[in-house]
Amino acid sequence: MKSVLKVVFVIIGTIIGAGFASGQEMYVFFFSFGKEGFFGILISSILMGGVIYQALKILNKYQIKNYKEFLEILLSKNKNSRIKNIINLLVNIFILVTFFIMIAGFGAYFEQEFSINSLIR
Repeated sequence: MKSVLKVVFVIIGTIIGAGFASGQEMYVFFFSFGKEGFFGILISSILMGGVIYQALKILNKYQIKNYKEFLEILLSKNKNSRIKNIINLLVNIFILVTFFIMIAGFGAYFEQEFSINSLIR
């Protein structure tokens, strides 16, 4: 149960805390399409909820502790270890780039709000 809570908090922090998809940005994007935009919000929410639910089911069923174990389960039908390594590398690159983007956003926020020189950050 403790590991499931950790995963849930990571998901919530990623979606809400990162600020990449703030409420204003979602509003501008989806509602620029009028009534169809409401269905876009509904469909994307259902898809995101479904994907997160399925991932949590897999995590709980196999007692997975890290994303490498998760990838092993997802790619278990693929016997080619080269493809598994490439996908693992792509996930690592994505995580690293996302981390750098969040750090840059954090630094820009400090510069904007507190007038901290960009060389210091």
